[in-house]
Amino acid sequence: MAQKYHCDVCSIDITSTVRISCANPNCREYDLCVPCFASGQTSKTHDPKAHEYHVVEQNSIPIYEEDWGADEELLLLEGSERYGLGSWADVAEHIGGYREKDEVRDHYINTYIHSSLFPLPELADPADTQLFGRIPKDEFQARKKRRIEERQEVAKSAPPATPKQKPTASVPACHEVQGFMPGRLEFETEYANDAEEAVQHMSLSLAKGLIPLRG
Repeated sequence: MAQKYHCDVCSIDITSTVRISCANPNCREYDLCVPCFASGQTSKTHDPKAHEYHVVEQNSIPIYEEDWGADEELLLLEGSERYGLGSWADVAEHIGGYREKDEVRDHYINTYIHSSLFPLPELADPADTQLFGRIPKDEFQARKKRRIEERQEVAKSAPPATPKQKPTASVPACHEVQGFMPGRLEFETEYANDAEEAVQHMSLSLAKGLIPLRG
């Protein structure tokens, strides 16, 4: 799921709105909502009179496809790196916004894999703002809100998902399957374990007058 942000003064959710983030090293991950920032509210070690700050705005604008925002693109790449390509259900959950796993998979393949500029998308040039110019931010936000509301209604009427169950069968652990012994930090069966079998019964007779070899 996407990272959640809350105002450190009033605790209101500011994930999907503009937030003020303190840039002072003494205030790690310190965020304020706009009303608290405007009124000079503070908590913990934050000093609004002396600390620098950043205005963080949600990047919900289309850059590669008409119905995918820049914030979702970032979460798509982050989720793919975290869970691995192919784990589309986990990536979709990481993105949020009621994205389906097949929808996420198709978007990734069409936008990144099938691009003539692979591994970059077709509209990777920062100077190419034709998509954003064609769809204003307000219109894009309204479309996104309608899409989420429609999928929320569908989710309400859908049957409850079956919770994940832990396996009841007694199965060996991964290190047991591999023959690895964690306590000794070595494998039970060495590579080429029978390599010395051919010479184990050989005997060496020294010629008369030769000095025996000492180990």
